[in-house]
Amino acid sequence: MSDDTGGWGRNRQGESAATRHVRYDERQLHKAATGGGNSDNDSDSNSNSNSDSDSDSDSDSNSDSRSDTQQPVATCSSDAQREPTRVTRVTGKGGPLVSRIAVVGSINMDLVATVEALPRQGETVTGTSFRQMPGGKGANQAVAAAKMGATVVMVGRIGADAFGDTLLTNLAANSVETGQVLRDGRHPTGVALITVDRFGHNTIVVCPGANAACSPDDIDSAEDAIAKVDAVIAQLEVPVATVSRTFSLARAHGKLTVLNPAPVADPASVKALFQHMDIIIPNELEAEALTGVPVAHEAGGFGAATVADGSEAAPAAAALEAARQLRALGAKRVVITLGERGAVFVGPEGEIVTPAFRVQAVDTTAAGDAFVAAFTVAWIEGMPPRECMRWACAAGAIAATRPGAQPSLPARHEVEALLSAPAYLT
Repeated sequence: MSDDTGGWGRNRQGESAATRHVRYDERQLHKAATGGGNSDNDSDSNSNSNSDSDSDSDSDSNSDSRSDTQQPVATCSSDAQREPTRVTRVTGKGGPLVSRIAVVGSINMDLVATVEALPRQGETVTGTSFRQMPGGKGANQAVAAAKMGATVVMVGRIGADAFGDTLLTNLAANSVETGQVLRDGRHPTGVALITVDRFGHNTIVVCPGANAACSPDDIDSAEDAIAKVDAVIAQLEVPVATVSRTFSLARAHGKLTVLNPAPVADPASVKALFQHMDIIIPNELEAEALTGVPVAHEAGGFGAATVADGSEAAPAAAALEAARQLRALGAKRVVITLGERGAVFVGPEGEIVTPAFRVQAVDTTAAGDAFVAAFTVAWIEGMPPRECMRWACAAGAIAATRPGAQPSLPARHEVEALLSAPAYLT
């Protein structure tokens, strides 16, 4: 499950003309994947030309027409510290790079009700459907990374109950290693109660169960597994002390550490994790909770916004400022996801603004988890930051077009097909 309430890609109603998007639907994805080409005869003269003047310091030579923007940024003193090594091995002759990832986090059963409109306080509404599906931010990100081609080991806890049996079987079926998932006889498997409206917006209540019992001792028991991976991803649906031990141990073994700080219950405890953190990926609400910068209330999309004196404001200014502040707290690199407004990146490589793909959102429950996993896989495979952002935005956009958490997560070939499809302005 995820806490993202905005669409991952702009819903077609109420769309801002100033925001640049890539149009996407299942037919276009299928044609791109099968080599059928694009039958849409859009005449926009800007759609297939590169009008952007990116100043990528990583020397990315991709002349893509999408509207990423990037500016140089000063390097923090912490950037001189040792960087975890990116992947250089392959699966075979000419085979794809294979990343190895450990995910420490929650494993839940999602109980999902769909409704026409989310209920207000004290209101009872009639649902249109009910589904029971595997979820939990940790499990979602583990499955998402596996679908993106990574070798993944899950570290967490489930109850000794029927939900736990189902979730363990599902992880294994999605090629996630489960040897570090403990069965807890004292606590039930975690559950998430999710309500989704007709626009794909959601509300989520999590009952953590066994997830809350995942302890630093569990992490110590998983040290051998952590020592064999390239990166460790964690969220905050398990205790902060457990995440702290995870990152401390991962850093001791020279591993990349990635935090998706969801939910932010205590900002001070989250900030204490920054000393062991390489990349943090909050959404707009989490970034606002950690910095006080009003990211979630910033108006407009990624087009230049006109301010009172008639000048143009910097795109995504609040998000970029929040990212800079998070970086000043110690995170080497910051990615803030903004739902239908895309995402921003701030790191020693520069500042990047990446727009959302235009999709018809159905359910955004796991869009953020798809983003986190795709970005991490792309990063440790050595892709330039700008390309990592596009991969992640594409994965999140595809996930938002499908119902459910793990059932919505895209396979690697689907992301590749979307990114290779002809793009044009809307």
